[in-house]
Amino acid sequence: MSGYECTESPLSLQDGTNNTGSDIADKRLVMIDPVASGSFPPLVKLPTSAIVPIYGVTRGVLKNGQVGSIGVGGKLICCAAVAINPGERCYSAGASGKVTNVAPGAGANLAYVGESKSAAGIDGDIEVFMATPGSMQQGA
Repeated sequence: MSGYECTESPLSLQDGTNNTGSDIADKRLVMIDPVASGSFPPLVKLPTSAIVPIYGVTRGVLKNGQVGSIGVGGKLICCAAVAINPGERCYSAGASGKVTNVAPGAGANLAYVGESKSAAGIDGDIEVFMATPGSMQQGA
């Protein structure tokens, strides 16, 4: 969309700590590190695969060893792994922390992220109305 600027309307912001050894880029999906469950704020990292539950989206670069803001509800800006159109279902693209519109195959599970509210090309910013954290979808 030429000249269109994505906007956010977060419904819930939470803190997350990055102890991965590397910075996590802005607008990336993150999961809660299951090894450190129970820590507060939770330790977050990029998804280990496309089938792990998603906690939220980074809102700014999350530096290693730092606490940062994670959007977990509402309309948030994500980074697209593929070209996505408005109204399409968005899923986790796995370890890149980006979103995709590639639906799960028959009997397969994927982390369901939400619905796109704007269009984006590869590596572009896309508005996504986020699903409940941890949502999953199985292909028909």
